[in-house]
Amino acid sequence: MTAFAIRTLRASDVAAMIPLNAQVQKLHAEALPHRFHANPDDAEVQARFRNWLQTEGVTVFGATAGDRLIGYAVFEIIETQDKLFTKGERFGFLHHIVVDTRHRRKGIGLSLIERGKQSLRETGIQRLEASYWAFNGASRHLMARAGLCPSEIFVEGRL
Repeated sequence: MTAFAIRTLRASDVAAMIPLNAQVQKLHAEALPHRFHANPDDAEVQARFRNWLQTEGVTVFGATAGDRLIGYAVFEIIETQDKLFTKGERFGFLHHIVVDTRHRRKGIGLSLIERGKQSLRETGIQRLEASYWAFNGASRHLMARAGLCPSEIFVEGRL
């Protein structure tokens, strides 16, 4: 099993996130080419990640093996207001999670989620949401292992 550590990522880690993001982006672009760009601009991706790292309420955890980043997960605290049919609340949202293909199925993804859940609980958050695409069986399995169950189903079709 790969020895790894979980830590909070900083702006200096953004460049190491890019190749990991490329792995998951490729998976998405191959499965849904009408929805996803195959090769988004690295500079724009870096800017997006830097923005996340500077946004209040967003925490990015990374899994490292030695000095190498082998996975990351982006969590955000979201606050909503009461609406006609739904109650306002404060909850956590898992935006991105990826583990390097060479290190998958070793508990790293689950460890990243558990670290994010712990951090959210420390701020009083009691609920975590995440989304994944229906084609992504690995994410479906990971979310179930992390105790996350479907709560709303989106469907789509070509017209």
